[in-house]
Amino acid sequence: MKNTDTKEYLENYIKLIKKEALRLIKAPVPKATREAYMLYFETGSRLTFEKQYFAVREQLTVFGLMVSLWEDTGADKECAARLLHVIKSVLNENTWVLPAHGSREHIDGKVQSIDLFSAETGGSLSEILYLIKDNPAIRDNFYNEYRNICLTFIKLLRIRIFNIFLEKNPCDWWEGGTTNWTSVCISNVVISGYYAGLIGSDVLGENPRNILSVNEYGEIMERAAASMACYIRSMEAGVCTEGCGYYKYGMEYFLKFHEILSQEKNIYINPRDKLKLIGEFKEPALFLQRIYLGMGNSVNFADSAVKNKMKLGIISYLSYMYDEVELSDDFFNYSNKSILSGEFKYTETLGGEECHRWLGGYSDYMWVKKYGKYLKCQADCKEHMFENNMWYIKRWKDKTGFYIKGGNNNESHNHNDVGSFGYIVRGEEMLCDLGAGEYTRDYFGKNRYEILCNSSEGHNVPIVDGKYQLTGDTARAESFYLKADSLIITYGAAYGLRPECVKRKIIFKGEDGFTICDSYCNVKRITESFITKLVPVINGNTVMLKGDSGGISMDFKGHMGLYVREKIHNDHDGNKVRVYIIKADYINNETAYVIEINIKRL
Repeated sequence: MKNTDTKEYLENYIKLIKKEALRLIKAPVPKATREAYMLYFETGSRLTFEKQYFAVREQLTVFGLMVSLWEDTGADKECAARLLHVIKSVLNENTWVLPAHGSREHIDGKVQSIDLFSAETGGSLSEILYLIKDNPAIRDNFYNEYRNICLTFIKLLRIRIFNIFLEKNPCDWWEGGTTNWTSVCISNVVISGYYAGLIGSDVLGENPRNILSVNEYGEIMERAAASMACYIRSMEAGVCTEGCGYYKYGMEYFLKFHEILSQEKNIYINPRDKLKLIGEFKEPALFLQRIYLGMGNSVNFADSAVKNKMKLGIISYLSYMYDEVELSDDFFNYSNKSILSGEFKYTETLGGEECHRWLGGYSDYMWVKKYGKYLKCQADCKEHMFENNMWYIKRWKDKTGFYIKGGNNNESHNHNDVGSFGYIVRGEEMLCDLGAGEYTRDYFGKNRYEILCNSSEGHNVPIVDGKYQLTGDTARAESFYLKADSLIITYGAAYGLRPECVKRKIIFKGEDGFTICDSYCNVKRITESFITKLVPVINGNTVMLKGDSGGISMDFKGHMGLYVREKIHNDHDGNKVRVYIIKADYINNETAYVIEINIKRL
């Protein structure tokens, strides 16, 4: 599907922006409070403050879009006034750093640092303030107020972003890292510097060097290019081990940095050399289409969600870069409404439901407008093996998919999940990966692996001699390969044993299902364990799982006990989700032992 027509999508996106602006203009400007900030340090809860914080960012994004895209939205004086009000509210915040990334001193303005969200706030305000400078409502009614806001913002940007970044090299752990933090933080430092310079010259009438000297801006760009090269090379085999959500987050900012470099006219920073340093990124560009399972589902290892909305802005830009980037035809067909017609149930809008990120909202409109003609449609590929990262994905025609991983238990946003898999039938999870839980202090602390979704207890892997999997990069799969119609993995090291002591073989039987052959040596007690959100029904040696559109049967032979344990999983949004762990106990009186579990589609 070359030269895709995105006109209807863009029209409906504008309608959505207007609808949200009409809703929010009737509400007061929210405020992130000190009391909610301190709650994190008292209880470990992040959600109370973050809901307030992101409610402010929602208004910043919506009214920022209304006013910056005034030629398409027809934004009036009221929207412009609200946007300036929201911006002043953000400028009055003592810190832009979330409590989970900061300290008690941050909320009193005693300490400043760069985390994901302080960086995003600086970058977002920089771009918004530059884009709205020629808006007639701003120019004719609020120009003095707008200019004063720019003056205040530039001074604050110097304190909260530029000074912090330039005073240390590296600025923080993330500068030379390979996670989404690297891309988001470093890109926003660049975004801030790039647009602050333009604001200085176009709005304040100052030489941009008064904002950042040539040497300072050059240093920012030099360090940013080196960091971005590290970030993108970490995915050179085509996998983001952090998962789909974090891939989209990091890649969006990587592409923004790439776009700025591509349009930068300042010859003193050698933008072409920096683009060469970053190099090609075709394999990472293909990640989303390779892990897509149909009906909005994607492979969700680590802190990711199985339901992932497509970001048309990212896909449009990547399609412009590489002909091989394609959207699954499922996105055009399974809803009976093309996503390009504005079926926003399957696409991200306005920066996402949770964080309302400015760049997400803007790029999902502007990049589609600029690069949407390059969007292409493909039939789903049947399988893909990521050999270096030990991921394998197999798909069938009716939105049924299987995915399994090896790897190690020290990956970014790690779960103890070596050898775990997921199975989706007709778009519905049968055996699942729970993905991300509620982010709390404990979630990223010493108690992380006592939380169900992070522990191997919350994954489709066995309990060996009463032990769950260990944590660390030595807890790993030794081998991971395809042989005929089987996927084979050895991962005894995940349990502190020799690699060959625990071996899993998945034998695929066409579209009918598969057999799990788990082999053990020098192991006495085994509990085969599988997790599901469906209510299991035990009938003899068989467990039945039935969903709305399909189901499976699981046949256990030779067990010493077959039973179900009910658990509560706190999902990423803080909701309590009831899940079920199917367990089958086995006793091994031999040196070597093989357990077969047959899984059939109903």
